Amino acid sequence: MIHIVLLAGGVSQRLWPLSDEIQAKQFLPLLDANSGEKESMLQRTYRQIQTEFPDEKTVIATNNAQESQIRAQLGNTVSISCEPQRHDTFAAIVLATAFSSRQKRGNEDDVVVVVPVDGYVEQTYFSAIRSMAELAARKVANIVLMGVKPTSPSCHFGYILPASSHAGYTLVERFIEKPTEKVAQELLAKGARWNSGVFAFTVGFLKSIIEEQGQEFSFSYLYDSYAMLPTISFDYAVVEKESLVAMVPYDGFWKDLGTWDSLSSVLGKQGFGQYVKDPDVQSTTIVNNLTIPIVALGTKNLVIAASSKGILVADKQTNSPLKPLVETLSKDKSTIETRVIVVPTGEVTNIPASRAHRTLLVPLAGSGSILLDNFQPLKLGVLLELPCGRETMLRAEEELHLVEVRVRVTS
Repeated sequence: MIHIVLLAGGVSQRLWPLSDEIQAKQFLPLLDANSGEKESMLQRTYRQIQTEFPDEKTVIATNNAQESQIRAQLGNTVSISCEPQRHDTFAAIVLATAFSSRQKRGNEDDVVVVVPVDGYVEQTYFSAIRSMAELAARKVANIVLMGVKPTSPSCHFGYILPASSHAGYTLVERFIEKPTEKVAQELLAKGARWNSGVFAFTVGFLKSIIEEQGQEFSFSYLYDSYAMLPTISFDYAVVEKESLVAMVPYDGFWKDLGTWDSLSSVLGKQGFGQYVKDPDVQSTTIVNNLTIPIVALGTKNLVIAASSKGILVADKQTNSPLKPLVETLSKDKSTIETRVIVVPTGEVTNIPASRAHRTLLVPLAGSGSILLDNFQPLKLGVLLELPCGRETMLRAEEELHLVEVRVRVTS
């Protein structure tokens, strides 16, 4: 039996101003779906997993704050392992593995495959994941990783240095975490590959690690004592300490959609939202979540992203980290209030204006529309930020359920 764990609980400011502590990047509907509409990273990755593993039930590893948004995007029947509080990936993977084992009534020889939500990949990527699961079941190593063929000596990824080669896999000599470009170039010459953050191992392997720490490997125990688990990544806690690790090579298309540079390469010339470019604009991606247009004249190699949180103008190849700059803008303390709004079928309700709050709505169930300049249909699971200081109205065609988040900023 295979337990598939999709890591989807993180928050990041690397795609600011679209993503922040309230709206995580994995829920942004920016990617083209097969239907011709837009889908999120979560929806795309989940769909691809289900295509490769139609008989296996994927468990989404997240936190309590994001559960409702996941159900809105994937449906109420999806299996979710919720952290009682935010920890790093080691604790999240342990809890999700115990949850899936209990749900499926599995055993220690079952294989767990952990997949990050922010990889933009071809379907063959998931065929490679199946190969990883098969190798883990054969116990050729205690952990099996996926090594992505590098396209450049990037300093943004960790590297896996291979040792001996075998049929369909190599054993791993060591790991190098985000080296300099010069060191990365030397690693490429030795056949090193990018670490994609995909892991495969048996339930028994992870169970033994937990029991060695003096803890019980059961979902109820781990949930109740979650705060006692170490706040550390799975890589540092498990992978880099393990002596017997194998790697499956993957030579197909792979993008880690964690930066504006990588996301803009996927969005291409289309961008998102209202914008106009003159004919001299070159390699400029515009993502606009505002209701007013952006006009670009003669720009080259830029990302322009706008939302009510702010506006980003950046060179696509810049190595300057975004997060420290954004944090300088967020020194004011915020108070957050949430409530559930239910609008009965055929009725309307008002959302009062407030100049002291950011007001965000997430439709969870039902169908209806919202009055902005005119009535516009609401999309389930898609966060909508209301114009500051402006009253609006909700209309339900089918009983409408939403979560309202109000963020008050005080000095």
